[in-house]
Parts: sequence; C-alpha cells; structure tokens
Amino acid sequence: MSNDKYGIRLSWNDFKSMLDNGSPFREQTLPGSVRLIIQDGDTKYQTVIHTDGHMPSEYTDYQTNYEANKNKQLMPKDSDGSPLSRIKTTKSGWSFQYHAVEITTGLEDGYHNHKIDPSTLIKSNLGFCSMKFYDK
Repeated sequence: MSNDKYGIRLSWNDFKSMLDNGSPFREQTLPGSVRLIIQDGDTKYQTVIHTDGHMPSEYTDYQTNYEANKNKQLMPKDSDGSPLSRIKTTKSGWSFQYHAVEITTGLEDGYHNHKIDPSTLIKSNLGFCSMKFYDK
C-alpha cells in the first residue's frame, strides 16, 4: 500500500473486495491504464489497471464484472454484504411519524394498539392502525 494525491493505493484484489461490498467508485482514463477511485469520507482508495496488455486478467475482470457500475451511486453494504438503510425516510412531500407500540398479551384490555399520554398516563386507541390476533 502506498499513498499519493489520489489516495491509498491498493492491489486489485483489495480494491475489488471494497467494490464487492458496494462501495461506489469513479474511473479516470489514463494513457494505457485506468485509475479507479473510491471516496470513503475523507479517505480515498485507488488502484490502477493497465489496459495496454500488462494486466490482461485484471482488466478483463474489471470490464466483465465492474465497469458497468463506474461513476454510479451504488447501494452501500456492510461487511456481511447486507444493504445499509438509507437516512431519508420518506419521499418528498410525505411526512414521517415514528410510533413505538408495546404489545402485552394475555391480559383483558391489554396495551396493544394504544398510546399512553406520558403526562396523564391515560391510554387511548391509535385510530390509524389496527391489529388482529388469531388463535389456532
């Protein structure tokens, strides 16, 4: 690994593992090669693949499996490969309200589908949702 103005230089295999985890990347075309760059916060990672025949297996792997995703925002994934949830909760023009609901079973008139007013401790129905319980 080395570091220059384009970021920390990784081997193709190390860079590829970051791509497999969903990191978005951009491509810079150079004479006889391409530079691939991943920006992760303030840190940049890069690798250079020769297109002039010096690295035929790496360049073929890049063209076949990764080139179509260059310069795109990909769905970021965690180390297990699971998609990370996005920060935006609704479409533009919609509103979002978070309601924590506690369910108590086995009690007549339990707390399912109710909200509690913290100042008076009075429970009332949540009128905009419903719950159904089935016995088998």
